[in-house]
Amino acid sequence: MFSANRLIGGFSSAVFRFVDGMNHLAAFTSTDPASDQALRASFPRPISQIPQIESISHGAAVQFADTESEDELSRELGRARGFRSISFTPLISSGTVIGMITATRKEPGTFAPYHVQLLQTFAHQAVIAQRQPVVAGKDDDGVIQLPQLLERPDRATSQGVESVEMVHPCTASRKLVERHGCLVHGSMGAGRER
Repeated sequence: MFSANRLIGGFSSAVFRFVDGMNHLAAFTSTDPASDQALRASFPRPISQIPQIESISHGAAVQFADTESEDELSRELGRARGFRSISFTPLISSGTVIGMITATRKEPGTFAPYHVQLLQTFAHQAVIAQRQPVVAGKDDDGVIQLPQLLERPDRATSQGVESVEMVHPCTASRKLVERHGCLVHGSMGAGRER
């Protein structure tokens, strides 16, 4: 997903999970410590407080061409994080919307249709990837697997995981072992590593 953000000329991106009526921040592009904290402090929040939830819950992508003309949360986050336009793409698993990904740009304006389609493709791949048993981080007792973390985002902080990298499984095994001493369980699948 973060690769898609670069391909569309985006500024930042984030992944959100919908769990028990709440919108949880699962992962995001770090921009600077103050704006990262502003984003973290805004979630979790009730799904009902997401202005675009009706469209997203029906599987439709939504765009705000200029956050300055949108709801208060969008304006505040846009100002704090340094973006003016945002695209919301639903994460759909077995016909149910389980979350969304967002991509932002510093300047106002709409995302081209082929950029929206690219984000939808990455959202679909993210849903498939979240089913893979890739380790997300290490706690005192061992490891937390990515599917468990995505099902219960609140476990990240309580389990001592400070950040999650959304990477290809082949890259994840090498990076997690090198950086965090994590163990990787399950089939990593075939694929090309960047």
